Amino acid sequence: MLVVAILLISTGGVSWTQTITGTILGTVTDPSGNVIVGAKVMLINDGTRDQRSATSDMTGGFVVPSLLPKAYTVRVESQSFQTYQRTGNALTASARLSLGDIQLNVGSLTETIAVTAQGPVVHHAFDNWQVSGITSFSSGTPSGIGLSTTNSADLTGGGDGQRVLVIADPRIPHSKHTIEHMFNTAAFALPGKGDPGNAPRTMVRGPGINNWDLTVFKLFPIKGEQRSLQLRWEIYNLPNHTQFSGMDTGARFDPATGAQTNGLFGTATSARSPRQMQVSLRFSLEHPRT
Repeated sequence: MLVVAILLISTGGVSWTQTITGTILGTVTDPSGNVIVGAKVMLINDGTRDQRSATSDMTGGFVVPSLLPKAYTVRVESQSFQTYQRTGNALTASARLSLGDIQLNVGSLTETIAVTAQGPVVHHAFDNWQVSGITSFSSGTPSGIGLSTTNSADLTGGGDGQRVLVIADPRIPHSKHTIEHMFNTAAFALPGKGDPGNAPRTMVRGPGINNWDLTVFKLFPIKGEQRSLQLRWEIYNLPNHTQFSGMDTGARFDPATGAQTNGLFGTATSARSPRQMQVSLRFSLEHPRT
């Protein structure tokens, strides 16, 4: 029974030790973003002045486990580079504190670049923000011009099809496009009796696309880097400007006068969605891939 009691106490001690310690990790790179292999990393406990060391591996990364939850000073040295020193790296119990990319500047080891780590409030408020977006610019799809008459007269005889008569350039500068004037409606006329018309299959282009979609998201690590919350804000049509999507291309003429009588001819008839936003919060057992 005595042996059993000793084993239980010993096992409990090991579990307690594993729980309170944390890990510091990072990646050493040069100014071009290339990893530095063999860099010497020194971690100094700001309270006890105890030191732990590591060397960056083939990926430039280093991991120092089993550290007491204290503030640490990190020093990184590599030949032909200035010494990097970062203070105020607060490690909490059971946490994995990632220092991210540690960039060494070209220079002498005797030169030191000092950096102060952000406090917890600043770290949680401003770190791990990301922005992405989609920008779309495209011209409208080609469209033809329809033809009808107020009395449905058969101007070709025998029921043969007839196209509108093009008498001018229907295109207008983009700066002159309005909701009531998407193209030059005066460029079309009613063909004479027996005249099949001369309009090609497509004559004008519909409204184009000029749009920005934006996504802003932030990662909140929970107890290190194994669990996290992701706050995501997605905005569609960020400027919220009107974007037309359709227009009336059906010309209707009065055979008696030759006048075009469709009041909507050449006007915008539909629009794409206004600005839309959505916010989401996702919990993940590991960092989501963004």
